[in-house]
Amino acid sequence: MVDREVGLRQLDDILPIIGAVADVADQDILVTAAERYSVLRRFSPRFLAAFRFKSNVTPDPVLTAIEVLKAMDRRRPRAAEAPAGVVPAGEMAQADLHQRRG
Repeated sequence: MVDREVGLRQLDDILPIIGAVADVADQDILVTAAERYSVLRRFSPRFLAAFRFKSNVTPDPVLTAIEVLKAMDRRRPRAAEAPAGVVPAGEMAQADLHQRRG
């Protein structure tokens, strides 16, 4: 069923993420998320896209949260939209250059 619904290739791609999450399961989840934010941010869109989430609860707050995350990924905030002083000038220039490249 996993092969039919997700595909073994996609599953192979996310196994390192699953392993990393399992390795830190005993740690406080907020500390772990903060420490691994860049990894979570990079792979969470692919992870969320690989599965179809369902619930018997309507409305389900978890499904709502998943949709919020997907929507956030579709519209990534731009450095120029951050309040003044939040993004240091050097990082602002680098972020702008990266966004122009695509």
